[in-house]
Amino acid sequence: MGLRLARLGLPLAALAILAGSCTGTPFGELPDPRKASDCVTFTKEAQSEVGENVSDVLEPGTPSSSPLTAYWFGPTLGPRRAILATELQVDMSNTDEEKLFSLYITFYQLPEDGCQSGMLPGYEESPDYWGPGREVQVLSEPLGTPLTQRTIREVYGGREGKPRVDLTNGETAIFLGGGNGETAVVVGRALVTVNGLPPDRAREFLPQLRRLEPLVSKTGFHFDS
Repeated sequence: MGLRLARLGLPLAALAILAGSCTGTPFGELPDPRKASDCVTFTKEAQSEVGENVSDVLEPGTPSSSPLTAYWFGPTLGPRRAILATELQVDMSNTDEEKLFSLYITFYQLPEDGCQSGMLPGYEESPDYWGPGREVQVLSEPLGTPLTQRTIREVYGGREGKPRVDLTNGETAIFLGGGNGETAVVVGRALVTVNGLPPDRAREFLPQLRRLEPLVSKTGFHFDS
């Protein structure tokens, strides 16, 4: 699919570079991610093989470690399931002075694509099965960053007069629009971008957006369904 982080023009695999991790060449005997079942473990092992930092590969549903309120669709998105997540520190200052902010991404994948994702290292030079497949990414970024505000103004034409979408969790999102496989909304204090679905299809799912606040019971973690 070759999805790119909106506006920054970077392949998703390059986000790890922004986060300060190492890069490396793909290893020779590539396992087939479509046959893997534990996507977090599989992705960590693949990144470890090429010397990348694996600490930003998270279980789906893991809350943000920053003040950012991230959003996701829950454990499933239509036929897709949440396979992993990542939180990265990226310069969103829009000036020469670097200022890092947290970005949070949840990855959804079709069952037949297994653990294919843009988090697999070096997929640009690898066989077709080693890479993003048909994933959907849900990206949350803080609303108050200079680059985010510029994006809302210049890419989506601002928020004024845009339609509202009522979410099932009681919140209201502002539908900014979509195109080129991505759809954006403002909800709470975040800009949320859905990458990998046609805008009309993405809009059908938007009411299911929810804050990433997993329940914790006495028996441990489980998804808030």
